[in-house]
Amino acid sequence: MVVAILVAEFSGYSIHPTSKVPSSGGPAVALGEVGFVVGNATVDVRSVSPMTPINRFKVNLRVGSVLGVAEPVEPDPGYALVRVSDKRYQVYIVDLGNYSALNAGDRFIVAGDGAPLPQATPFTFYLLWLIDGTIVASSNWTTPTLTKPLVTFFHVDLATSPGNASIPIESVSQLVGPTNFEVNLQVGVNTGTAVPMPTTGNTYVTVVVGAMRYRLYWTSRDQYVGAGDGFLVAGNNSALPSETSFTFYFLWSDASLIQSAAWTTP
Repeated sequence: MVVAILVAEFSGYSIHPTSKVPSSGGPAVALGEVGFVVGNATVDVRSVSPMTPINRFKVNLRVGSVLGVAEPVEPDPGYALVRVSDKRYQVYIVDLGNYSALNAGDRFIVAGDGAPLPQATPFTFYLLWLIDGTIVASSNWTTPTLTKPLVTFFHVDLATSPGNASIPIESVSQLVGPTNFEVNLQVGVNTGTAVPMPTTGNTYVTVVVGAMRYRLYWTSRDQYVGAGDGFLVAGNNSALPSETSFTFYFLWSDASLIQSAAWTTP
């Protein structure tokens, strides 16, 4: 969704200058407080004097003690891809006034490359003047440590996908990436060994219970576990055995239980 917003806002990319931009040193920029949204960090722009075209800036990150390589924010793809050691981070700018210029009310979004930012990690964001590399503004934060979310399921659905069990997610107290969860299955009195849940929507992991293998799918439209997602429990290229009791376990990364769903096949 962030990408779509930014592409739309950069689509015109016409400059509306308000006053002469300095040739060196850059404009005066003040950044606001840092916020956190679904695993990303947001940095608001409090003031800019004078309003300056976005293409006059570069951005960079320090993650822990390692400094990345400064990159410009390009209109296509709409973000800067900053490399820090062997990791990549995406830095977007939300151009609130659609002026293609940095101004008060705009916002930078720092995200992992297709994943949330790492937990409990210190970051420094640098806004640099493109011409001479001067640091125009900077902001520091440490990403929070994730806590186990509260999750509720709807009733198990045995009708929509005959031979399988669908477990729709009703609510999640916070959006968290799939790498923080594990799944497991009990069939009758036998319980399998917990495994990390799928990290990509509409794919599956295999859980072995006794001598049988079962597929546990995660159905999702994005990269976070949230309301509207679901799990599907299936046999290994076969229907679930009839007249059999099942329990699906949704676990946190430390193997503690978050939620479960039980059913008996007809």
